[in-house]
Amino acid sequence: MLRRTARLATGLLKIEACVLLVFLSFSCSSNKNLSHLSLSITPDWTLGENEGDLNYIFGGISGIEEDSEGNIYVLDFKFWNLRKFDQNRKFVKTIASRGVGPGEISQFPVAMTLKNEKIYVILINPVLIYDTGGNFLKSFKPTILPRYIAIDPAGNIVLANVNVRAIHQLFYIFDPEGQFKTSFGAAFRAPNQDFKKITETWLPSSIFISGEGKLYVTDPFEYAIYVYSGTVLERKITRKSANFETPHLVQDEKGNHYKNGGLRAVAEYGDYLLVFLEGEEKGRFIEVFDKKSLKYLGSTEMDRRGYFMNVSAGGSIFVWDEDQAKIVRYKLSINP
Repeated sequence: MLRRTARLATGLLKIEACVLLVFLSFSCSSNKNLSHLSLSITPDWTLGENEGDLNYIFGGISGIEEDSEGNIYVLDFKFWNLRKFDQNRKFVKTIASRGVGPGEISQFPVAMTLKNEKIYVILINPVLIYDTGGNFLKSFKPTILPRYIAIDPAGNIVLANVNVRAIHQLFYIFDPEGQFKTSFGAAFRAPNQDFKKITETWLPSSIFISGEGKLYVTDPFEYAIYVYSGTVLERKITRKSANFETPHLVQDEKGNHYKNGGLRAVAEYGDYLLVFLEGEEKGRFIEVFDKKSLKYLGSTEMDRRGYFMNVSAGGSIFVWDEDQAKIVRYKLSINP
C-alpha cells in the first residue's frame, strides 16, 4: 500500500518517489523514554468493514479529518469520494463522488485539510472547498500542481508546489476566494547521487500551520524543521536525535524506489509540539517539544502497524490499517 501510494503519486503527480503515507501505530498505552512528561496513546475506536454496506468500505485513504463536534471526514483515493460520519461513526453522507460536475471529484484526490468549519480537498490541480455540512462552496485552479495544503488563521490557502523545477517557488499563497497573493521558498536539493537519479528537487516531507499562524516545514533529508512567520523564515529547529534514521532509498519487488526514514510530520497538541519520525530499522517515534520555548521534552516509541494519517486539534491520532480495511482512532494525552 505504502509503495503503491508512492508509485501512484509519482505517476499521477510527477513528483519524487517518496513515501506519502508511513507505517505508524501505537500500543494501548506508552510512556517510554519521557523523563519530563507522561504520555499515553490509547485505542479509541475503529471505522470500516471488509464487506457489506459500501458506505463503510474503504479502498485507500488520502486524508482523514475530525471537526470540533467529532464528525469524521474520509477522502478515499481508490473510490474517489469524500464521506462524512458522525461522532458515533454512523455514515451521514457522501459529500463528493467521482464525476466532472461542480464539487465532484474529477481527478486523483491528493490530500485534504479542515479549518474554520471548511473542508479543503486538493486534486491533481483543482482545490475544492466544502462546508462541514457537506455543501460545495467553491473551487479554483491554481497555476501549480499542489501536493500539500494548509490553511492559516485568516483563511488563506498555502499550497506546496509539485512542479518546483519549472516554476521554482515552493509555496504559493491564495486568499480565501482562491486569488493568488504571493509565493516564496525553495525546494530541497537531493543530498546524494541516489536521490538525484530520481530528481534533484524535493518537496518537504510535510507542512503544518499552527494556531498562531506559523508555518512548519519538515526537511525531507535532515532533522530540521523550518518555521515561517508569513513568508519570512523565523527559525530552524534542529536536533541530534538517536531516534532519527537518515533517509535512504528502498527498492521494491518491481524495481521502483521510495524514500524511507526521516521526519514524517509535525502537529500541535495543547502547549506541545509533536514531531513524528519514521525509519525502516529504528522504528517510529513521537518527540515532544514545548511549543513556546521549543525545548525538547522527551520521546516515545511506537510499533509499525498501520499508516499514520493525521493528528486532530483535539488529540485524536488517525491510522489507516489497510490489512483490516479499518480506520483506527487513538487518543493522545500528555501530562507534565
